[in-house]
Amino acid sequence: MKLIFCIAAALSAFTAIPLFIIRGEKFGKRRAYLMIFCSALFFSSVFIGAEHFFSILESFWPSRLYAAEITSDTSSFIIPSIGTGEITLNVINRGALTWDSLAEREPVFLGWHLHNERGVMIRFDNTRAPFSLPIPPGESERVVVHVSPALEGIPAGRYLIEFDLVCENVTWFADRGSATCRIPMEVLP
Repeated sequence: MKLIFCIAAALSAFTAIPLFIIRGEKFGKRRAYLMIFCSALFFSSVFIGAEHFFSILESFWPSRLYAAEITSDTSSFIIPSIGTGEITLNVINRGALTWDSLAEREPVFLGWHLHNERGVMIRFDNTRAPFSLPIPPGESERVVVHVSPALEGIPAGRYLIEFDLVCENVTWFADRGSATCRIPMEVLP
């Protein structure tokens, strides 16, 4: 419904501004069409929501900027509360940018979020795992993630650990439509 309203608003702006040109108002054609374009962007971003609007725009690009495929051979894992657990993930760059964990601006890391066993977020931002080398589009790397419940302050229990990539100071990839990887985890007492 919002999309239909945005299209109607853009079309009405598209027809109204040329009428001003015909009537002799002091609009130039270029200025009028620029106004039409800006009006369409404004109505779209306001009525759809800016975040959703930009995710729609990204879907029309030939390749998305922030896209990854994260998989694991492990369907679940168990960690003692005192100690460290390891999980190996295969991460494929499905986007258009090279990932570099050593970059001075906007480095990319593999991070994780902690959910309870029903999927409710408990802790959003946790430790990150760097990539050993820059990963260009289409390439992959196996990354070992270490989880230390005692250091992270995770009590004994059952959880879902969700792996996602983060481009520091820019975005989590899931916020741009990239898939994450959730794995059941049990922390033993």
